Amino acid sequence: MANNIDSDPKGSIIDLTTEAPGSLETSTGMATQNIELNPQELSTDMDDRIKSGSPESAMDKMTSPVDFGRLIKDERCAISDTGIHIINLFDSAQTTLSVASLDERAKQFIDSVDKFAPKEQSELEADEFVWEFGESVLDISTAIPPRSSAQEMLVKTVALLKGTEETEQAKWKYLSDFGMSVRDNWNRQPSLEPDPDDDLDYTDDEWLNFSSFLARLYSERIVGWQNFPIWGLRSGLEYPLPEKPDGSAGDVWTRVACEWIFQSAPRILLESLLHTCSDEPEGGIHGRPFSGGPLYSGKSGFSLERWCFWKHRFSEIRAEAKEDLRAMVDEAMKIMSQAENNLGELAKGLVFGGNVGKAVEAGSMIYSNSLGHESQVKYEDHGEGGDCPETEIQEEPKDHTKQEHPTEH
Repeated sequence: MANNIDSDPKGSIIDLTTEAPGSLETSTGMATQNIELNPQELSTDMDDRIKSGSPESAMDKMTSPVDFGRLIKDERCAISDTGIHIINLFDSAQTTLSVASLDERAKQFIDSVDKFAPKEQSELEADEFVWEFGESVLDISTAIPPRSSAQEMLVKTVALLKGTEETEQAKWKYLSDFGMSVRDNWNRQPSLEPDPDDDLDYTDDEWLNFSSFLARLYSERIVGWQNFPIWGLRSGLEYPLPEKPDGSAGDVWTRVACEWIFQSAPRILLESLLHTCSDEPEGGIHGRPFSGGPLYSGKSGFSLERWCFWKHRFSEIRAEAKEDLRAMVDEAMKIMSQAENNLGELAKGLVFGGNVGKAVEAGSMIYSNSLGHESQVKYEDHGEGGDCPETEIQEEPKDHTKQEHPTEH
C-alpha cells in the first residue's frame, strides 16, 4: 500500500506566489496578437461571476447545530483533553444566540481559543498548542456533514486566521503545521479491506466530511495546494468502481469526487484551462503526485482533457450507480456544465464587448485571486514552487483499493 507525503513537507498551507503565465497568443479573426497577462491586474470578481447560476439543490444548507458528542467519545480518535476543550469552544460558538452571522461566530471561536491558548490555561507550550489546534480543526471537520452551515463557519475560521502574523504569544494563529496535519490525516481515508490492527481510518461519512472541508478551503483560495483535488477526483473517477468484500459498493470515493465538484468546480475548471501542474517534473525523487489512475492515460496535472474525462466518467458511473449516488452524479455533471457555460458566457461577453485581451484574461482568473496582493502572505516559505511546490520526494497517497498504484512506475 503506497504511503504518501505531501509535496510540501513543511506543512505550509499557503504558497501562491507563482509566476504568471507570460503571454498568450490569440487570434481575433483578423490578426494574431500576443496578449501579456498580468494576473495581479485581473478582476478579482471573475470567479464569482463564473460561480453565479450554479445549481443549488446539492448545496442546500443544514442550519441545525452539529452534535460533537460522538466525536469526543470516539475511542478511535483518542482526542486529548486540549482537543476536547477546543471542540467544545467551537460547539459553544456555533450554538450561541448572541451573534447571528457565521463570520461573527467564527470570530467568537477564535477569541475563545486565544484566551485558552496561553500555557497558563492550556498547560501546553506554544509549539504544542499549534499542533493541537490544527488537529482539532480537522477533527471538527470530520463530524460536520457537507451541507451543514457549521462547515462554512469552520472555513471562515481558517480564512480569518489566514495571513496572521506569527508572534510568540499566538503561534497557533499562524497555522504553520496545518498543511502537515492535513497530509497526515489524508492517509486515514477508508480502505476496502480495513486493517484490524489499524483503527485510525476514517469512516465513509468522516472521509466525505473531511474532503468537503478541504474542497471548500481550496475553492475559496484559502490554500494553495493542488494535489488534494487531483487525488480526490483521481480516486473516485480514474479507478474502476470498487466493491467491498461483503459485496456492498465502495462508492465513498465517487461521493468525494462529487463533493470536490460541488464545492470547487469553477476553480478546478480554470486550473484545467491553465494546465496547472501539468509540467511538473515526475519520477525519481519527485514521485508522480499529479499523474492519472489506471483509467486515465492523459497528461498529468490539470488539463481540459482530464476535465472532460472526469465529466465523461461521471456519466459512465451513473449508468451503474444506485439511485442515491446517481442523484449526486447528476448534480456533479450539471455543476460542471454550468461552470463551463458561465465561463463561456463571460468570455463571449468580453469578446463581443470588444476586449479580446480581457476574454483571454478570463481564462486566467484563477491567478487574479491566487496572485493578488493578499496572496503575498505565506504561512511558511518553502521555495518558489507556487501552487505545485517541488520537493525531493513526492510519494502517493494511501491506495484504498489495495492495488499497486500505477503512478509509482
